[in-house]
Amino acid sequence: MKGSAVLPRLMLWLLRIAVILTLAYALYALSAWVMAQTQTLGNGPQLRVGLLVLLLLAYALLIAVPFVPGIEIGLSLLMLGGALTYLTAKAASLANKTMAAMSHKP
Repeated sequence: MKGSAVLPRLMLWLLRIAVILTLAYALYALSAWVMAQTQTLGNGPQLRVGLLVLLLLAYALLIAVPFVPGIEIGLSLLMLGGALTYLTAKAASLANKTMAAMSHKP
């Protein structure tokens, strides 16, 4: 009996590893594509605003996941946009936590 229970666990573990590797490669490919696009667009104000919005969305998604350190993204936002961006990031965090609390059903 015990031998037959090991195989499904192993398959589940391998599936999880495959999903993680696929996501890592997809993120790598996405970052390479974004870098190529930014090289062709130049360094205009629209690119900066778009990048800021993208980073804020990533920050809001990562802060929702427990035990994911998002301090690097927060510091990147501060370096990119300055102190005003801090307020925007905190507002996004507050909105995210509010939505999570509202969707939680006891």
